[in-house]
Amino acid sequence: MSDNLCTQHVLLPTRKDNILDLYVSNSEDLVSHVSTTDSSLSDHRLVEISLSYNPCISSTSTPPDFSASSFKNLDFNKADFQAISDKLSATDWGQLLDSCDLESFPELLTLTILQVCEQCCPRKIPPKSKQHSSVIIP
Repeated sequence: MSDNLCTQHVLLPTRKDNILDLYVSNSEDLVSHVSTTDSSLSDHRLVEISLSYNPCISSTSTPPDFSASSFKNLDFNKADFQAISDKLSATDWGQLLDSCDLESFPELLTLTILQVCEQCCPRKIPPKSKQHSSVIIP
């Protein structure tokens, strides 16, 4: 899942000792609580998911900061994946690992991959400012 920048939120068994029912999102902060309970309707457990977003509450949203260096700001739909693959294949990962301590390596790895992606992916274009209508559900 994390290879595709997704999070699997159901981590409890949903049928016997297995996790068969999935809830996947591209935001770790979307889900605030997950629980499972037995159901008389099925051999699967009932999955209850609480979202941290409430569509009934009107809020002003701030547009994302597209000037920051982040994977979220890159348009992977228009990426040159062959160039990304070539650059990552040409990277001396052993030298990169030797250049820092083990605790610092994940951050250095992420920054290295981000730099490659920034070279091969265009940045997303910020949306034009527009009035957002409030969603109020009675």
